[in-house]
Amino acid sequence: MKLPDWENASCINIEPETFFVTGAEEIQSNKQQIRQVCMACPVFEKCLQYSLHYNVQGIWAGTDEDDRKQARKLLKIVGQPMVNEYSIRNVGLSDNAKAKRRSRALKSANTQKQNRNAEQ
Repeated sequence: MKLPDWENASCINIEPETFFVTGAEEIQSNKQQIRQVCMACPVFEKCLQYSLHYNVQGIWAGTDEDDRKQARKLLKIVGQPMVNEYSIRNVGLSDNAKAKRRSRALKSANTQKQNRNAEQ
């Protein structure tokens, strides 16, 4: 199965960390926000199919891992293992798009670090 064309995805400008959160509250909050973006995305269907056929982590096509487990069970799909789901979101992106994502990820990490330091 071919990866979705991320260059045309509606989520291209969303911080990658948004898709990979832990904790039930944060997952639900992010999933609701992302779901709105996903529903209007031109690669939604391909992204959903990919996420159902591979055991990806995080939020894909507006679904979390529990959503996909239930869907796989209903559709009798056996998900294939993934090696590195986080980096897979950069496959097929231009160097410029990858650089933008890297820059946003670094800014986000620095902000989180500054917030932790300020709390101490």
